[in-house]
Amino acid sequence: MMMFYQEITILPSNEVSEAFLLSKTYQQLHISFADKKNNDNCNIYGVSFPEYSIKNNYTSVGNKIRVFANDEASMNSLNLSKWLYRLNDYIHITKVRKIPDRIKGYAVYKRFREKNSISKIRRYADYRNISYKEAQNKLAIKEQECNLPYIQMKSCTNNNKFSLFVQRIKTDAVINWKFNFYGLSNSSAVPEF
Repeated sequence: MMMFYQEITILPSNEVSEAFLLSKTYQQLHISFADKKNNDNCNIYGVSFPEYSIKNNYTSVGNKIRVFANDEASMNSLNLSKWLYRLNDYIHITKVRKIPDRIKGYAVYKRFREKNSISKIRRYADYRNISYKEAQNKLAIKEQECNLPYIQMKSCTNNNKFSLFVQRIKTDAVINWKFNFYGLSNSSAVPEF
């Protein structure tokens, strides 16, 4: 069970937008999780967004990210301060803390993907008699119409920008503790407090 966490808060800035800082912070988290992958090629660190919100047409993951680990040693070995040092003027990172005894429950934070596979893009391009790139761009616009909060990301492999949509599902059950390299999972729940 996830017992320890650190909280990262994006600080207000007149120089840089909150969305830009969130993007840069999360990009570094993603790289740090990939760097710490275990023998099963999995990540042991989960994330939550305490200010996650979907209200009418407004959606946001908020300006706080909690990173969880099973034990204090794992949390310390992640060394978030090292990975986020370039953002020190724009973020605040708490010390490693024990999860409070009283929690509200659990939630699964999962990546939501529109099904824009390569074959779907090709079919879309063929059907509309447009180039593959045009089809990819049009489907990306449709993807942005999704009513879930997202973080703008940049692929480390091909430098393409994409929206990382995050879906929160409240649950009572804690199933397993395997997360992807974004700290998200289709079945692993993290504590809410």
